[in-house]
Amino acid sequence: MIDISGQQHEQTKIPKHVTCTGHDTVEFVGKYIDGLVSANKLDRRLILGAVMTIPGSINLQSGFLTKSVLLNWPEFAIEERLSERLGCHVRVENNGDALCRHFMDTHQVVDEQHSCVFLAHVSEGMGASIAMGGRIVRRLADEGWINDIKISASPSNGDNAQRLGDLTSGRAILRCALKANEAVKRNGVEFGPMIQEAVALANQDAGSIASTFYDRGCILGANLVPLTTAIAPEVIVLAGPVLGAQVYSQGVRAGYEKAVAEMNLQPSKIIVSDASYSDAAENLALHDFFLSGAYHG
Repeated sequence: MIDISGQQHEQTKIPKHVTCTGHDTVEFVGKYIDGLVSANKLDRRLILGAVMTIPGSINLQSGFLTKSVLLNWPEFAIEERLSERLGCHVRVENNGDALCRHFMDTHQVVDEQHSCVFLAHVSEGMGASIAMGGRIVRRLADEGWINDIKISASPSNGDNAQRLGDLTSGRAILRCALKANEAVKRNGVEFGPMIQEAVALANQDAGSIASTFYDRGCILGANLVPLTTAIAPEVIVLAGPVLGAQVYSQGVRAGYEKAVAEMNLQPSKIIVSDASYSDAAENLALHDFFLSGAYHG
């Protein structure tokens, strides 16, 4: 819970088992807000709105979550149901677009009215967001559109055609890390704790794990050229938990610079965002319900 200055007042975590269904998620959030109101920590009349950021694709017409690597909520209108439960405006957004909005609101983009930003979101899967002229391109509302793109892998990989997510995502990196390091295995089966451990080891220059992050980063960097050539973005933003490993972004830059040089193209500026999903959600709430004047109540 934040106020209009962006100051955080309350925070909680949603247990993973709760997110198994959209209904349980709505009830958990609703009861949490009810508890804050009952404890006189929140005046319900002062709630401007709520934002939920999720990993996946949202149908803009129906409001249904259509595809996600983590959430299975078919035929569940999460935005409408959450709005009914909380009694306020609700915005549901995918993580990639929310991170892109955060970047634009917190960074000075050259000539914003004519700028183009491409954001690559690297988490358990691969996501992307595009912004033009300061606006998110929301034609598909699908951050995962780059995950399944067929690419040419590096010659050393031995595979001629794979999906981008099979090679450069956090899930792909963990497959290699699990074979190489027992410490990663000890963090259970959930993606969050496992990737955090792998990132920490990579930042300690832990041999093969650091090399895995770097090599997979190089593949992403090389493939950013065909992904972005048509839109020629001024800025390419790298975001998501995998970017906590410095060698990953180093690999992305190396692969990108090599591919750009080979094709004699004008390179885009690459920036690494350290924004968390909470940061992105808080910024989106301020953007939608206060700064942009979207709230008319």
